[in-house]
Amino acid sequence: MLTLLAIIFTASSVLIWLPQDPGFKEEFPMWTYIWGAFCIFMYQTLDAVDGKQARRTKQSGPLGQLFDHGCDAVNTFFGGFIYYQGLRVESTWGFFAMILGSSVSHSNNTMHSDR
Repeated sequence: MLTLLAIIFTASSVLIWLPQDPGFKEEFPMWTYIWGAFCIFMYQTLDAVDGKQARRTKQSGPLGQLFDHGCDAVNTFFGGFIYYQGLRVESTWGFFAMILGSSVSHSNNTMHSDR
């Protein structure tokens, strides 16, 4: 549940910006940037706590680890959107390739680190 809540936070921040400015060029009100920073903080906090909570309640397992790593990869993608909207860079195909590459790289690295 904590992992799912973490992904909801970052997705809410992306859903504020992306429909209104898919090109990452416009400036938004300050509260949207504060919300984005809060969402990233909540994601990192919940991601750090979810494994400990699962082990404490004896609900950890391989499926939970797979779900956690999958959500981490998706959140890396969302985090990139939040970061680049804050910088207001223009979106290009290279930008999307970089975001996708970081998501795949994060997913691949975390799965190998559990061995």
